[in-house]
Amino acid sequence: MLSRVIMTLCILASVARRQTVVTCFSATARMRTSILPFRQQYQHRAQNQNQQPPRRLISTCRHMSTEITPGASLSVERIAELEEQIKQKGDQIRQLKADGTEKADLAPHIAELKALKAELDPPKEKKAPQKKQTNNAPNNKKKPAAAEELSDSELKAARLSKVDAMREAGVEPYEYTFQITQTASQLASAYENKLEPGEEDEASDVSIAGRIMARRVFGKLAFYTIQDESGTIQLQLDKTRLEGDSFKNLKAWTDVGDIIGVQGSVRRTDKGELSIHANEWKMLTKAALPLPDKYH
Repeated sequence: MLSRVIMTLCILASVARRQTVVTCFSATARMRTSILPFRQQYQHRAQNQNQQPPRRLISTCRHMSTEITPGASLSVERIAELEEQIKQKGDQIRQLKADGTEKADLAPHIAELKALKAELDPPKEKKAPQKKQTNNAPNNKKKPAAAEELSDSELKAARLSKVDAMREAGVEPYEYTFQITQTASQLASAYENKLEPGEEDEASDVSIAGRIMARRVFGKLAFYTIQDESGTIQLQLDKTRLEGDSFKNLKAWTDVGDIIGVQGSVRRTDKGELSIHANEWKMLTKAALPLPDKYH
């Protein structure tokens, strides 16, 4: 009885396995049938790609065909022949130079060498430079400073070097006394409504001292503005009027902030500004540092 049950179970199991195999084969067949259209479409696209290259490849080839490299129109034999001729001609020119041949005799050989090189490597056409478009819009970019500003220590060192230069020349940069005749305000009052523009009071002889507030040098002529305890007045310093190297030393040794004394006559400039036309000047106090931006 037990053996019959076992035989029945074995038969049922084999039948089930056969049905599973049949089912798998049928599913595989259906899958192949559904994939077939896609496979045919893929094969057709691959054939078209082999017959006609992509558009990008066509455009690249056209672009490469337009850019012909030097000597591309020449045959391989002609290129080799030109290279050999260039080499021989170059060796010939070098030998002629070594023998001391003059330039006039070398000119035909050099011209022939250039012609051979031009045939092998034609000169490229130069493109015309494109004009920059002018833009009327304002340029807000800041221009770089012409020179870096010096530090206080550097400014002090520069001014003290002028003190040393003055002492080497036998000039004292710190005078003890200087006799003045009038102040800036007194001169302004004395010559109010007097002297026409360009007129000078040649009989006058005044002396004044003050601190240099501004200096303008124009070749052989300089205009300084000095300030004393009463106000400001302009100095006119002319190279033709100052003796010796006085004008040269004036430009080399003076800075804004220095205290100087001046002796000369009174005149009005062509613009009508009251000035002292200097005959001589003296350094009274050499300033070691420039004036601050704000001072009282």
